Amino acid sequence: MKPEVEIYDTTLRDGAQAEGINFSAADKLRIAEKLDSFGVHYIEGGWPGSNPKDMEFFKQAARRKMETRQVAAFSMTRRKGIPVEQDELMRLILEAKTPVVTIVGKTWLLHVTEVLRATPDENLGMIGDTIRYLKDHGKKVIYDAEHSFDGFADEPEYSLATWQARKKPARIASSFAIPTVVGCRRKSPESRRWRNRN
Repeated sequence: MKPEVEIYDTTLRDGAQAEGINFSAADKLRIAEKLDSFGVHYIEGGWPGSNPKDMEFFKQAARRKMETRQVAAFSMTRRKGIPVEQDELMRLILEAKTPVVTIVGKTWLLHVTEVLRATPDENLGMIGDTIRYLKDHGKKVIYDAEHSFDGFADEPEYSLATWQARKKPARIASSFAIPTVVGCRRKSPESRRWRNRN
């Protein structure tokens, strides 16, 4: 029976960004094994291609059998103007050979236009194309809706459109994550009602 609550741990990526932290691949494996012994369901191992240690961790983790965990690779959507099949990021994700991939997508229109320098429709296509491609390669995809509530507070219709982009035919992500570390106080009743329906 699938648990009602599943734990997704980001120690090996977010935790590694803390000042004074410098995990080796062996360090990451030991931490992953300890998290597995705690019963953690998903262990985010890092960003494929960001550094050699992360790729070595994914290589070693694929050879080890643990009790409960699934290792996840973290990355972003395909880049603007690059077909998903030709994007180097996608190749590195597949090389990591993890059963789970977490993809972060832009939900705040400000970030779409100022950071990605993309049009709103281009961003929706980047989200959908990436999820479809990874699902076609047998991956369980978790979609991480970045800055969800800031985006919803600024442009509710567009923010919801990015959430729905991952649900189009043949592009349905396995899971949907709305980060609440930043902006959770701005969560509106409308966003809660939409999340409960979907």
